[in-house]
Amino acid sequence: MPSKTQIDRIIDLEKLGATHDDRLDNADKRLDEFISDHREAVRILHDLRVDHQREVTALKEKIEDLKARLHELKEERKKDKEEQKKDRDEFTRRFVSFGPNIVGALISVLLAALVTYYMNRP
Repeated sequence: MPSKTQIDRIIDLEKLGATHDDRLDNADKRLDEFISDHREAVRILHDLRVDHQREVTALKEKIEDLKARLHELKEERKKDKEEQKKDRDEFTRRFVSFGPNIVGALISVLLAALVTYYMNRP
């Protein structure tokens, strides 16, 4: 094979330069598309982050509200238990104070029945 002439070499170099130029143009276009897609991804990610922060803030507020409500319910329950205890104590006190009266009445009835029985005996 005969060796290439300088003109052939220059033509080959021009073709090679054109090929590299086209490849660089394609790489530039793809890089621009990548940068555009990256910007879109960053924007979407930022929007998601903002939404996430809002939701977390809302959930924290709900948790605080629930904690406050739970505390209120515990206080109410404590008051209800104290009130029930007072009611039971009051009922016991009244029952105990009423008990001697009943016993006294029963004894009186029994004594009256005995007296009546012995008085009506022949």
